[in-house]
Amino acid sequence: MSDQFIEPVYVPDVFISGIAYAEEVAPNVWRIAFYSEQRSGLDGTREKHIIAKAIMPRAVITDCIKGTAAFLGGKVWAMKA
Repeated sequence: MSDQFIEPVYVPDVFISGIAYAEEVAPNVWRIAFYSEQRSGLDGTREKHIIAKAIMPRAVITDCIKGTAAFLGGKVWAMKA
């Protein structure tokens, strides 16, 4: 990896089960909400809890998809606006 990043304060790792939703909050700027599944302590059913949200430019999302596809050796699907 050629980029060097500085983490001046602790940034916790968060386990994510999936994407709850994505919404455009400004032109070409998206908010993505991530969720984690857990078992209810009351009745044992599975619950999905929003655990993190990220706001990023659309171009970053597209780059992430391309990078992930390249890493996995797959093809990239076109993102609809």
